[in-house]
Order: sequence, then structure tokens, then C-alpha cells
Amino acid sequence: MGDILASLTDPSLQSFRKSLATQQISKSKAIGQKLDPPLARPIKERLERQAAYEETKTEISKWQPIVKANREAEHLQFPMNDPPKQSKQTIASLAGTFEVPLPPIHANKAHYFPREESGRFITPVGHPV
Repeated sequence: MGDILASLTDPSLQSFRKSLATQQISKSKAIGQKLDPPLARPIKERLERQAAYEETKTEISKWQPIVKANREAEHLQFPMNDPPKQSKQTIASLAGTFEVPLPPIHANKAHYFPREESGRFITPVGHPV
């Protein structure tokens, strides 16, 4: 019990108590104060424009060296990115893979009358060429 009472009389604890009390007093005074009225609309808009101008100015300054190099270059090549790779397909290769879908009536007919290939022409099964 003596240790607890000794800590209450400690000088560093006393200074902490005083600083805490002053903070509480200053907060209570701040709570009673009124807020400033909002700025007038023209003044507010002017400040917003100035802030936007400064932001735009820093953004544009990043591009100044690139623009200068493009103006001084004798030849510009667009697009700057690599062009997409195109496959080398010929009309013959596309025509060889093209298949015309049969309408349902012809699909049923092909089911009942099978065909076989003989040379260049497709003939019905069992029919002489």
C-alpha cells in the first residue's frame, strides 16, 4: 500500500496530471467556439481553380521533354507500340477449310441416301459413274 501512495506523490506523475488538466481545459474552451462561416462562392471557386491549375501544371511538366523531343525529331513513327501480328492465310487455305452447313431437310436426305467419293465427284452409294 505504501508503494501506491508513494507513486501518487511522485513529481513526474504530478507534472503529467498538470499537463492533462491543461489539455482538458483547452478542449473545453475550443468546444464553446463557433466555426468560421463558409467562404463565398466566387472565392471558393477561385481557390478550386488555382488548385486545379497547379495540379495540371505539374502533370503537364512531366510530358515536356517528350513533346520537345517529338518536335525536334525529323521523323515520327506511329503507332509507338508494336503492331499486332497477323497470320499469313491465303484464300486457298481458307476455302479448303470452309464448309457450308446443310439445311435440316438436306441433312435428313443425306442420312437416308449416303454418298461416297469416287474421284472428283460425290455420287450416291451403289450408283455407277
